[in-house]
Amino acid sequence: MRTRLTRTALAVVQALACLTVAGCGGGNSGTESLEEGSTVPLEEGAVPLDEVTVLEQAQRWRWQVIDRIAPSVKIDSITGVGSTGFVGMSGTASDNKRLYLVRWVNDRGGSGSAKLSGTTQSATWVIAAIQLQDGANAITVTAEDAAGNVSQATKVVTHSAPAPAPAPAPAPAPAPA
Repeated sequence: MRTRLTRTALAVVQALACLTVAGCGGGNSGTESLEEGSTVPLEEGAVPLDEVTVLEQAQRWRWQVIDRIAPSVKIDSITGVGSTGFVGMSGTASDNKRLYLVRWVNDRGGSGSAKLSGTTQSATWVIAAIQLQDGANAITVTAEDAAGNVSQATKVVTHSAPAPAPAPAPAPAPAPA
């Protein structure tokens, strides 16, 4: 009886939260209307996502209640730096409930998402090409679960740009007549 009451209460609270978000429009300005498929900006201090719909935000709140454990992420391999300055990476990520995404950032510029394969609790990830700048590049890979918990792994990859080809010798001056 107690378990049924708790589940029912949780379902009612989640439904009220969804209705509240949908009813207020999800915006701070009050001039925008919320339509199906539209996006809602995250509150200050929240985990940044590119676009979050009302349904996705409601699901995130639900996961935050049941999952407070961060996922794990590991960088397993790094491909050799090519002459063009690109490098690839791969590794594993796992979570106790539901893995959401793996993304990367280069401290010298550039970011993106990794390609995942596996299950929602244990996956391998691959980043095909990361553009490196000349010098040391700290590549940080971040795993995020459905609740917004994150963990990171960082590797420093050094790239030395090839020296430019020497300039051709100047043409000799014509001999005086």
